[in-house]
Amino acid sequence: MTQQNQKPSAGDDDLSQLHMCELKARGLIEEIDRRSTEPTVVCGKCNARANKPEHLHNPRPLKKKTIDSLWG
Repeated sequence: MTQQNQKPSAGDDDLSQLHMCELKARGLIEEIDRRSTEPTVVCGKCNARANKPEHLHNPRPLKKKTIDSLWG
C-alpha cells in the first residue's frame, strides 16, 4: 500500500526550518498555534503573527495595543 494521501507527520521534516505560511500550506495548525502564543512580529507578506521573527519570511514589529480600562 502507498502512503501518498497521508498528511506529513511532524517527524517527516524539520519543522523548525519552516515558516508560518509553509506550515499553513501543510495543514500543521497545531505548530502554528505553538509559535504564535504571544506574537511579537507580523509578516509583511502573508500577515501571519509569530513569537519570533525567524518564523516569518518578512517580519515586522507588531504594534502593541494599549488597553483601555474603565478602572485604571
